[in-house]
Amino acid sequence: MFGLLTAREQLEQAVLSMWGCTTVVREQDREALKLNSTSVVSIIDDSYRLYLNGDLQESLADVINLRVNDIGETLLHLVCCSGDHETVKKLVGLGADVGILNNFTANCAHVVIFFGDSLSLKELIKAPRFNVNCEGFDTLVETAITARSLECLQTLIDEGADVNCSSFKGGSFSPLRRALLDLDSNIIKSLLDAGAEIDDGVKEEAEKITDEDVKSLLRTVSFRPR
Repeated sequence: MFGLLTAREQLEQAVLSMWGCTTVVREQDREALKLNSTSVVSIIDDSYRLYLNGDLQESLADVINLRVNDIGETLLHLVCCSGDHETVKKLVGLGADVGILNNFTANCAHVVIFFGDSLSLKELIKAPRFNVNCEGFDTLVETAITARSLECLQTLIDEGADVNCSSFKGGSFSPLRRALLDLDSNIIKSLLDAGAEIDDGVKEEAEKITDEDVKSLLRTVSFRPR
């Protein structure tokens, strides 16, 4: 019988041979990751057939959600690095847990947003356990701001993300204040349109700004009726 242990070993060996235990995935590696992620699908397909036949000792999700390297990543974490949104879609459909954090407290949504991959983000959003306001090392909104990904940010906002929620507890460093550091007027406008508050931290940062477009945006909000 091809049980859980064999499925686990096959998955771990496949991941090790294709990705190793790399702790940082560089952007130039993404094409290789994408090619490798398609090979992993065949292993998942084998496990799925076993699952349907009743020959898998544990649930298919237990196999898919195994941590496969030394930084606590699951297969979905790695596929999310590749930009292969079709494989992301397949894994989510088979029960991959989008909420699992790696050792750096990043879940799969953090990963795809970091790469500005809005297509994969939209697939993750369909998962039952997706939480648009989840926190890790950053909130998802903060990750989109850092990545300067307007499309991912707008996708999160459309999903109901709280644009005022900050991973900095007890301080005054809101997502809007973070965006002001980059002076990206499009991202700042999206945050303001979604209800970002101009708190003391934002006012402090605004005093340092010389960019007229950004200053104009902030002035417009200041005079909005409450």
